[in-house]
Amino acid sequence: MQRIDAFYLFRVGHQIHRILDIDAELWDGQENVARKRGIVNDLLETRQALSEFLYASIFDLSISQRSGHQLIIAINGLIEACEKCQDDQETVKHFELWPVQQAYQEFEAVLKAELGQTGIFLVADKNAMNTLTLIEQGEKAFPAKLEELVPDSIEDVRDAMSCIALELPTAAAFHLHRANETVLKSYYHSESNEVVPPKKTMGQLIQLMEDKGIGREEIRSSLRDIVRLHRNPTIHPGTRISDVEEALNLYGAIRSVIGFMIKEME
Repeated sequence: MQRIDAFYLFRVGHQIHRILDIDAELWDGQENVARKRGIVNDLLETRQALSEFLYASIFDLSISQRSGHQLIIAINGLIEACEKCQDDQETVKHFELWPVQQAYQEFEAVLKAELGQTGIFLVADKNAMNTLTLIEQGEKAFPAKLEELVPDSIEDVRDAMSCIALELPTAAAFHLHRANETVLKSYYHSESNEVVPPKKTMGQLIQLMEDKGIGREEIRSSLRDIVRLHRNPTIHPGTRISDVEEALNLYGAIRSVIGFMIKEME
């Protein structure tokens, strides 16, 4: 997944479309006709924008490249004719501009068809959470001290929030539970100064904390609720979360208990 500049398509379209604004001379004495020496810079900029769009942009325009290349060839021909001109008042003749306009029309038709099938999606914000923040800085949806105190949880936190942004609720739940379990193990060690027993499930670890009186009862209660209401129903391969709202509910529950555990660990 790669972020794109939504304004780029508008900008490059405007730069290329300027070709159609050139008025060529159809008859002697015609007014408002483009002067050859006056359009060279515009043609150079159009050619540069088109070349970058075809060969150096994020868009894989494999179908449009052929017609786009033909348009570049036509533009090169018009640039050459204009650069040879020594008279500042010499105008662009219709027969000189026609190959460019014809190549443009063919390129536009092919590009319209190809871009119409390109996978461009708009990802809506989730509640009050900004999509860009969720995808690129998901850790900001959790306590600021989390990265300092439990750095091993950050990758899952980021993946979880990206999955919420992209409406992949089951994947989001998977990473949220992993992040919560990672923080829980750090909390267990912080409160007991003991090594976390290996191969303990989250439920077994909470029960062990109950038996030994490790941690605050309010935190253990919240953790039990997460296991009972969220983790057990989603841990099995055949179970899926089909609603992003449920993933947001899980995020809220886990964000809360992580916040309490982090506060105790500070």
